[in-house]
Amino acid sequence: MANPTPPIQVIERMGRLLDAIARYDEPASLKVLSADTGLHPSTAFRILASLTGLGYVERNAAGQYGLGAKLLYLGGRVSARGDLRPQAKEVMEWLRNELGESINLTVRQGDEVVYIERATTTRVIRVEQVIGGHAPLHVTAVGKLMLGELGEQACRDYARRTGLPAYTVNTRADVEALLQDADRRGFTPVLTFHPGSQSRDPQVYVRHIEAAARIAAAAGVHVGKL
Repeated sequence: MANPTPPIQVIERMGRLLDAIARYDEPASLKVLSADTGLHPSTAFRILASLTGLGYVERNAAGQYGLGAKLLYLGGRVSARGDLRPQAKEVMEWLRNELGESINLTVRQGDEVVYIERATTTRVIRVEQVIGGHAPLHVTAVGKLMLGELGEQACRDYARRTGLPAYTVNTRADVEALLQDADRRGFTPVLTFHPGSQSRDPQVYVRHIEAAARIAAAAGVHVGKL
């Protein structure tokens, strides 16, 4: 198998900076972004200046950086080609009301899971994900489901590629433990309960599966098993 084309360094760094900015609800300082990306402040500053000039990043009076309006335009262009979110939102809100829990819609992007829509519960104590937020596949339940669908070899390749960094004491940082988790989860569902917040009512599970099937049908996705 041919080796993949190596990334262009400056573009890879631009991507890291945009990802770092997106993690914050408020504009972030150069110092914070430099630390998050591992880039030297002078390097980060030059790249951010270029991104600002192009409209992908905005710099406020305090010298902090946020995502620019041009990204909103580009995001709209992507949505115009076909967006699962409007089809899923109504069912997600129904599930939230039925379960009293936050419902997240995710997609896989490379070695990460990305949150693209949510229906948030009104509970004071809740797990809340930011739209556009992302996390490594091996640290989330839905990410492990995605790995399980790919099979053992793909999981091992993922482990070698990423090194399975641990983010908490419960992170599966060993490939054999990750494989066990992925194998237990089996097929990838459209929607999942957040671990620890499952309903004890079996009828809720029935309604959950029916809702997942409706979303899959609306998206034109073939479902092998629910």
